[in-house]
Parts: sequence; structure tokens; C-alpha cells
Amino acid sequence: MSRDEAINKLKVLQNLSDIEVAHANADDVICDLLISLGYEDVIFEYEKIDKWYA
Repeated sequence: MSRDEAINKLKVLQNLSDIEVAHANADDVICDLLISLGYEDVIFEYEKIDKWYA
């Protein structure tokens, strides 16, 4: 994923009325971006952390 693709996806998420869904999807965008930059090992560890969304 390129920087521009990530920015465009995040801009779309800014307009979602469901904040919880937007947040979860934004996490996915950031993770995908980091993976594309070679940080798959970081995401592997991040995904082990329990997440809580209201």
C-alpha cells in the first residue's frame, strides 16, 4: 500500500457515522501500510494485543 492509498482510505473513514467501525478499519489501514513498508513482524506482535472498542 502506498502512502497516498493509505491517506485516501483514511479520508473515506473520516466520514463514517459508526466511529467504532471507522476506528477498526483505520487500524487495518495502518497495519497494511506498515506491512507494505516491511514491518510485518511489528504487526504480528501488535495483533497479539487484545483490543477493546466501546
